[in-house]
Amino acid sequence: MIVLYLYCLEPGINVKAGWAHDTPVIDTSILIEHIKTFRQCCILVVDFIPHVVEKRWLCAVEPCSLVYSANWILKKGNRMHFGYDIPTRGPLASPENISSIAQRGEALGFGTAYVNDHIVVPRDIASRYPYSEGGDWAGGQFGEAMDILSMLAFLAAATSKVRLLTSVMVVPYRHPVVTAKMIATIDVLSNGRVTIGCGAGWMEEEFIAVGAPSFSERGKSTDEYLEIFREIWTKETPSYDGT
Repeated sequence: MIVLYLYCLEPGINVKAGWAHDTPVIDTSILIEHIKTFRQCCILVVDFIPHVVEKRWLCAVEPCSLVYSANWILKKGNRMHFGYDIPTRGPLASPENISSIAQRGEALGFGTAYVNDHIVVPRDIASRYPYSEGGDWAGGQFGEAMDILSMLAFLAAATSKVRLLTSVMVVPYRHPVVTAKMIATIDVLSNGRVTIGCGAGWMEEEFIAVGAPSFSERGKSTDEYLEIFREIWTKETPSYDGT
């Protein structure tokens, strides 16, 4: 599954494609070519709040023609899904607002609601954020962050059709057996709507704070944890001998 991100700081004014809000603006024809290439196996995540999309979506069409072009490309039968962000912190991250955003996005026809992952946000962060040109992480100024899997469970109860995506879950942060159990439980309670996007993480300070395996070995740890997930989810008598 390939996830393409489209960020818009101000709908109809600054349309940007990439992983971070400060990613340089690109020619939208490039993004359209990506959509053409991957339309059978991708999710296009649009970083708008649904009520903003409803009111101002058409404003975004004129500057970039992205919506028109995407609709022209994605003919009936293609499996492109549009997703939207669920806030895990800040003024919108209340039970009432989260439910409202999730349900409104579902009602508008979005296919995927996604949640990002931070357990703690250290006060001092020296790690370089890999998705901005300067290496700074804008999210570091906000300390609170709700747990990603608890949020998926809440969304499973608040919605009925939209898929629930972790974007992304930092795999080494949590014990693999407990994590596999939690994911499987949420998937059952949501009637199979969970999609797990996985990452190895980038913030060493958060690894230290949560007692995760060595930051320098995070790639190896992620591979092992994923193998444990598969073993638990697919075997009657799971076992694993790792490092």
